[in-house]
Amino acid sequence: MKKNIVFDNAIQSIEKDRKIDNFISLSDSPITDEKQDRLKRTCFIKNLYGQITSLPFDDSFCFGLYGNWGEGKTSAINLVKNRLHNDENNIIFEFDPWYLTSKEAILKYFIDELERKLKPTSKEFKVLKKYFSRINTVGVTILGSGFNTGWIAGQNDIIKLKKNINNLLIRFKKKIFIFIDDIDRLQCDEILLVFKIIKLIGNFKHTIFVLSMDVECVEKTLRNNQIDTDFIDKIVQKQIHLPKAEQNDIEQFFMSEIDNLFQNLNIGNDRKENELEQLFIVYKKHLIKQFSTIRDVKRYLNSLSASLPPVVGEVHLLDFLILEIIKVFFPSLYNNIFENWWFYVGARSESDRWINPLLSLVSNDENKCADIIESHVNTILEDHPKRELFLNLLGIIFLEINATFKLYKDFDTVAKDRQSRRIYTTSFLKYFLQRVPNNELSDSLIKCIVNSWVEISPDKLENEILDVLVYTKDQEMLCEFLMKLDILDSFIPNKIAPSLIRSIYKYSKSYSRSGGFTNIGSELHTAKQLLVNLLKHKIDSRNEAEELLSEIILKCDSYNFICEVYLQCISGWNMKSNISKDFIDRINNDFVKTQNDYFQTGEPDHVLITLWRLYATIEKVKPKDCSFSNYVKNLINKDPLYIGKILNCFLSKPVGKKTIRYKSILFDINEVSNFFDINTLCEEITKQRNNVFATDEEKVAVDFFLEQSEMLKSQENNDT
Repeated sequence: MKKNIVFDNAIQSIEKDRKIDNFISLSDSPITDEKQDRLKRTCFIKNLYGQITSLPFDDSFCFGLYGNWGEGKTSAINLVKNRLHNDENNIIFEFDPWYLTSKEAILKYFIDELERKLKPTSKEFKVLKKYFSRINTVGVTILGSGFNTGWIAGQNDIIKLKKNINNLLIRFKKKIFIFIDDIDRLQCDEILLVFKIIKLIGNFKHTIFVLSMDVECVEKTLRNNQIDTDFIDKIVQKQIHLPKAEQNDIEQFFMSEIDNLFQNLNIGNDRKENELEQLFIVYKKHLIKQFSTIRDVKRYLNSLSASLPPVVGEVHLLDFLILEIIKVFFPSLYNNIFENWWFYVGARSESDRWINPLLSLVSNDENKCADIIESHVNTILEDHPKRELFLNLLGIIFLEINATFKLYKDFDTVAKDRQSRRIYTTSFLKYFLQRVPNNELSDSLIKCIVNSWVEISPDKLENEILDVLVYTKDQEMLCEFLMKLDILDSFIPNKIAPSLIRSIYKYSKSYSRSGGFTNIGSELHTAKQLLVNLLKHKIDSRNEAEELLSEIILKCDSYNFICEVYLQCISGWNMKSNISKDFIDRINNDFVKTQNDYFQTGEPDHVLITLWRLYATIEKVKPKDCSFSNYVKNLINKDPLYIGKILNCFLSKPVGKKTIRYKSILFDINEVSNFFDINTLCEEITKQRNNVFATDEEKVAVDFFLEQSEMLKSQENNDT
C-alpha cells in the first residue's frame, strides 16, 4: 500500500500523545485531615468539639448532627474525632449500622464493640463484662412508636450493675464519645432499634452520643411507617446543623479540578484558557444549580476523567463537558439524545442529512418542525425537578433546541455556523462512542498534519500538501480530508494558507464531482468550500486575497472549479472590478478569441452554461445577447451534435424510462429562452433532426425542447 510520510508521522504522534501517565480519580471518601478541608469549616469543627467536650454535667447527652446527603457530615465527624484523640481520657466509639444486615446484628455488634472499646480487663472493670453479658441476653422489642425494654429475669441485677459502672466512670474521669453515622440510610425498624440502643446504653455517666443524619430523610421514613416524627426529639437533645457549603468554595474546587484534568491531558494553554472561560460563564449561569455539594462535583469529575481522554483531541470541550453533566445527572436524557438525535441535530454526520426522520414529517415546515421538537423535549423533561437547568444546557449545545424554545438571543450567524460545525459535522457520534467512528479521519490526525506543514519551508510546502491530497485521493479519503480541514480551520495558521490555497486549485482537475443527489458533498464542492473559506478568513489582507483569487481565475486548470469559486466569492463579497475582468479575459483568451472547442476540454457540459451565464452577468445583459453567445453559435454551426449536449444541460435531473413522462418538471423552456432565440433554434433542429444528438438522454432533451416550444407558440397564439 502506498504510504505518505506526513500521515505516518502524524499517526505516530497521536499514539504518543494518547498515552496518559496519571489518571485522575477523586475519592468520595470523607476527609480525615483539616488540610483536606476545601469548605473552610475549621471554625465549625472547633465549635462542635467544644460543645461535645464541655458539657457542664456528668449525665449522658445526645447531639444530632444534621445535614443533607453529600454535604460532609462524616467528614465533620472525622475532624472532630481527630481532636478527641489528643486526650487519652476520651474513649471514641464509631458505629455505622448501615453496614449490618439485621436488627440482631446491629445490637450484637454495638454491644460487642462498645465492650471492646471500654477494655474491661482490670479488677474494677470486670463489672462491665458482667453487664454486657447480661445485656446480650436481653430481648429488645419495639412496639408501635414507643419502647418496651423487654427485660427478662435479672433486671434488678442489671440496674445495679449500671449504677456500679457509672460510679467507675466518674471515678476514672473517662468520657465515652459514641458516633453513629448513616442513620438516614436505615430502614424504619433499624432506625428505631438504634434509638432503643441509645436509651438502653445511654444512661452511663460521661457518655456523649453524636448522631449523624439527614433528618428530613429520617422523618420521611418514620412518617411512611405511621410513626410520629417527634420521636426523634425524644432521643436527640441538641440539634447541630452542618453549615451550608459556600458556592464559591464548590466552584473553586470544580474549576481547579477541571484545570488539573486539562493539564493531565496535555491540552494546550490557548485551548484550555478559552474553554475554561466559557465553562466558568456556564457554571455561573446554570451549573451552580446542579453542583450543591463537593460529592456532586467528585461524582461528575470521576465520570469525566474516564470519558474525555480517548476523544480529547476530537471534540469541542465545552460541548463534551455539558453532555457529560447530562450523562451523569440525567442519563435518560443523554440516551434520548443519542437514540433520537433528529430532535436535537439536523444530522450526526454528512451521510445522515438524507435520512433525518423529522424531515419526512414536516416537509420543510419550520413551525411544524418546532412544534414536534418542543413536544418531544417537554415530554422528556416533564416533572424533572431541574427541568429549566437541563433545558438551558440543551440550548447551549443544540441550535434546534435554542431556536425552538427561544433560550438565547446572542447566537449570531458566526456563532451558529461554529456551533453546527462542531457538534455534528465533526461527528456527533464521537461524543457518545468516545472514539473516532470507523472509516473516519480523526481530528487529531488533521491537526498533526497541519502542524507538520507549519514546519516545512515555504518553497517545499505546496508539493508536500499536493502529496497529501494525492495520497488521500488514492485512499478514497480526499473529500473527508478537505471537509475536516474546513471544519478545523481555526487550527490552520494564516502563514500556510496561501500555499494550501494554491495546492487546492492546482489539484482541481482531479476532484470528483459526484456527491449524491447534488454535487454537495463531492470532492469538488468540498474543495471549493475550503478554498473560499481560506480566502475570506485566513489571508492577512483583502488585497492579498483578491490577488490569489485572480491567480485562481487565470491559472486554474478546471473551469468547473473556477466557476464554483467565482460564484461563491461574488456572493457577499464586494470584489474589485478587476476580478470580473480577469474572468472575462480568461474566457476570451481560451474560447472566444481562439475559438477553441469547449467540448474537447474534458470539462462537464453544464459548465459551458455556467460560463455563459457568468459572462452575461458581468456584461449585464441576457446570455443570448452577450459576446459569448456568438462563440456558442459558432460551435453549433461547426457540429450540430452540440445542440443535444447543450439542451441536455437544461434537464433538471437525469432522465430514465420511469421519468420521461414528467416532461414539464424535467425541462424549462423559459430558461432556454434566456440563452437562445427559440424559433431560430427550432428551425436549426428541424433542418438536421437526426444529427443534433448523440445519446438517448440528449434525444430526450431535444424532444422536450421541441414539444415545449410548440406549446409555447400555441400559448402565444391564444394570448394574441
